[in-house]
Amino acid sequence: VLAAILALAEPRWSGFTDRQDILLLVDQSASVGKSGVEAAEEFLKTADFGSADSAWIGFAGEGKLYSKWDELKAADAGILEPGATRLDAVLDLASAAFRPGRVKTVVLFSDGVTTAGWPDAEALKARGI
Repeated sequence: VLAAILALAEPRWSGFTDRQDILLLVDQSASVGKSGVEAAEEFLKTADFGSADSAWIGFAGEGKLYSKWDELKAADAGILEPGATRLDAVLDLASAAFRPGRVKTVVLFSDGVTTAGWPDAEALKARGI
């Protein structure tokens, strides 16, 4: 399974802040299997978040927020409805998880196959994502 790393949002300034939140979204659906977690792990080997705060969301049909990589890695992906992939739902969850007044960055690890609900790009842009 080809795991694509897409930077969905470039940092946007809300006022004049350098405080940044990074949410890393890892597709754990059946179509991706373990390759999404493996791609994210490879990314982590070279990633430098600087002073940014980061969190993880594991997703398939549902999404779950994790504050630490090891929590996501150890989690049972079966609780996330692995037979489905909802990119719209995980991006809505990510949007709600960002703290106000922060620069928002999303990194997506997925094969891009969605079973329902394509993300609404205009609505995400309006929310600063």
